[in-house]
Amino acid sequence: MLRGILRYIAIVLILSVVLVSVAYFSDISRAYERVSGKSTVIPSPYGDIEFTEGGSGPDVLVIHGSGGGYDQGELLVQAELGDKFHWITPSRFGYLRSTFHENATFDDQAHAYAYLLDHLGIKKVAVVALSHGGPSALLFAALYPENVTHTLLGSVFEIVILLGKEAPSGNDPETSVQFAPPSTVLDTAFSFKV
Repeated sequence: MLRGILRYIAIVLILSVVLVSVAYFSDISRAYERVSGKSTVIPSPYGDIEFTEGGSGPDVLVIHGSGGGYDQGELLVQAELGDKFHWITPSRFGYLRSTFHENATFDDQAHAYAYLLDHLGIKKVAVVALSHGGPSALLFAALYPENVTHTLLGSVFEIVILLGKEAPSGNDPETSVQFAPPSTVLDTAFSFKV
């Protein structure tokens, strides 16, 4: 009797693993089909940079968070920007077809954005960043202020610990970065005009 129950449990577990695996691989396959062939990949000193672009109007660099690559940036464009802006949505290091670097820093990612914009012949952009795209967006704005017209950060709380310390309100004279009080950084709305 006990042996029969254990056999039944083993069969149910095996079938469950098989069904979950089939569903997972089917979902992954659909996701790769959805993003394949839509982007452009360029070589750079920072590795391959994948991106898409579209729309017309003022230039906007849209930087995705941790939930996807350029495709997440495109979702943000569809939801908030539409085609009234010329948007550029790169995949950050390690996402989709952009090169993964073992020791890459947010500074390296910011330099890669500058390389991409230079490659596209774009001199100035507004920067919109979501979640974990925020640190590299903030560094891009700090390292290339002549290229940035506006910076909008959404759901980017980690910025207050970007420098490895609790960020004060006001200016930090060591970094020339202006900090907002943490309560205003927690969740920024996506609406702006260029």
